[in-house]
Amino acid sequence: PPQQQQPPPPPVNGGNKNSTDFTTPSWIGAGGGACTEYPQEQLFDTVWKSAQAFAFLALVLGGGGTIFAWCSTCFVFSRVTWRWTGYELILASICQGLVYLWFQTQMCSWNTCSMSYGAKSDLLAVTLWFVSGIMVLCRYPMPLR
Repeated sequence: PPQQQQPPPPPVNGGNKNSTDFTTPSWIGAGGGACTEYPQEQLFDTVWKSAQAFAFLALVLGGGGTIFAWCSTCFVFSRVTWRWTGYELILASICQGLVYLWFQTQMCSWNTCSMSYGAKSDLLAVTLWFVSGIMVLCRYPMPLR
């Protein structure tokens, strides 16, 4: 019997020209196809590490304050404890704002750094942490008796 030929592979994304090709990374071809290597010892400078530390602190403080606020729907906390939750959320806002130190890194001295989607959402996080902290400080939920 004659050998049957294998059918050709299907086109990527079903041949739809409007869809994104997930098999090819989006950065290929953007800068001529080659990545620039940065010196490892200068890339992660103290400003970079500080911005990472502030991002972690903002996550821990904001997350802790949020969990505490959720728990207040079931439990009654004292005014002092409630006030410390407000301070915690405001401190999360300050730490989230200090993440913008990243724009002072060596990486930004070699390149043009600008605010993109992540930096704009970070600005929203700063605002929301601050507003929620002020709201917690301004109003203590009266316990039902």
